[in-house]
Amino acid sequence: MIARFLLISSLVVSTGLFAQRYGKRTGENKKYTSYGIALNAMNYVGELDPGPSFLAPSIRFTKPSLSLTIAKRIKPAITLRAALTYGRIKGDDYISADHNGKNFPRKIRNLNFRSDIFELKGDLVFDLIPHYLTYQKRHELVPYGFVGAALFHHDPYGQIPKGFEGGGTWIKLRPLKTEGRRYSSFQAAIPFGLGIRYKLAENWDLAFEVGWRFTFTDYLDDVSSSYGDPMQMSPTARLMAFKSSYVVSEDPNMQSKLYSVLDPNGVPIYLPGGVPLQTLTSYAGEYVYKEGSNGTQKVWQSDVMRGDRNKDWYIVSGIHLTFIPPFPDYCPKFRYNY
Repeated sequence: MIARFLLISSLVVSTGLFAQRYGKRTGENKKYTSYGIALNAMNYVGELDPGPSFLAPSIRFTKPSLSLTIAKRIKPAITLRAALTYGRIKGDDYISADHNGKNFPRKIRNLNFRSDIFELKGDLVFDLIPHYLTYQKRHELVPYGFVGAALFHHDPYGQIPKGFEGGGTWIKLRPLKTEGRRYSSFQAAIPFGLGIRYKLAENWDLAFEVGWRFTFTDYLDDVSSSYGDPMQMSPTARLMAFKSSYVVSEDPNMQSKLYSVLDPNGVPIYLPGGVPLQTLTSYAGEYVYKEGSNGTQKVWQSDVMRGDRNKDWYIVSGIHLTFIPPFPDYCPKFRYNY
């Protein structure tokens, strides 16, 4: 009887130890790490390319972007992810504005920019269909959402109009202080978005994802609120701040200048009907345009004209290819002591 009891007890203990070790390995298969690469499209919503909303950005200036990711699955429906992303955003009043309604002042503003974005992001990915088994038995198709925090670097450039010294080249706008203000090239953002993931093979996933970045700056495009004081600017800063620097006439007291608005080739822009589009820059801070041939003028304040004070956005949409390194086969070891 005692021998039989000891035999049964040893079998139970051995089975328990095996189950414990196998369960640990199974748990590791559930909490796996994956590595990925993404080819993205990057868009921008701001003063120089305002789409209908941040949910529906204009796509005329869409630029390619690349991301590297690493992710750790920590719960049946939660993954902790980090990503490094590079991309470019761009906007141009001459292209995106027209002569109609509220877009007309943007046509006169005549600014453009481009900026490279370097982003470091961390987020939590929430699967809408959780799975409790090992990664080999994960679901075939899973929709998900994500939210996190990001730090990014941006440095907007503007293009010198052709017909001027250095025409056609791109120069940094931030040092020029085109609005008389300084802003940092390092900024924070809140990334959030949606995606859908497909099990391509046992160790490979393919996903499509759209992510919005709400930033805490209005200077992705170097445009935010009001013009700086032209008397306090260098000639280059004035050229890049007003972008309408072809002098047509100048009053003898140096109180104002009449400028012709130029296209990217340095050619004056004409209104429908062949009337030149012109601006009168006053050192008192008012910017007006002449309408028609009778000299009628419309006036707006500079703090209304240049920007809208709303924060800028950028959007990253892409295809993600993710690899899950296979776990080594586990063979339990049994030890018998005689």
